[in-house]
Amino acid sequence: MPDIVITIHVPEGVTVAVGGQRPSAYVPTAAGSNTCPEHYLPWKHVPAGVSQRTGKSYRAFWACPEIGCNHRPAIGWKPPVSAAPVETPPSDDFDWTDIEPA
Repeated sequence: MPDIVITIHVPEGVTVAVGGQRPSAYVPTAAGSNTCPEHYLPWKHVPAGVSQRTGKSYRAFWACPEIGCNHRPAIGWKPPVSAAPVETPPSDDFDWTDIEPA
């Protein structure tokens, strides 16, 4: 059987897995991505705490919410600013003279 040569250009900072094995360590993703590239779920904020297994404290971090997934946002990633509208308090300068009685 003849040999087949496959050339893949891998961007710097990307981890390559052969044979479908997922790396067991931190897997950075594309800068600016707001979702896990494997599960398409938004990043979940994990608050700082103490590991139940080791008893050591850890800092807060962002990660994929899927259990067992090691994808995390790229270094320097910032969570998106909420696009929720900001409620403004009612104004006291409403002109009530334009209201017709019912």
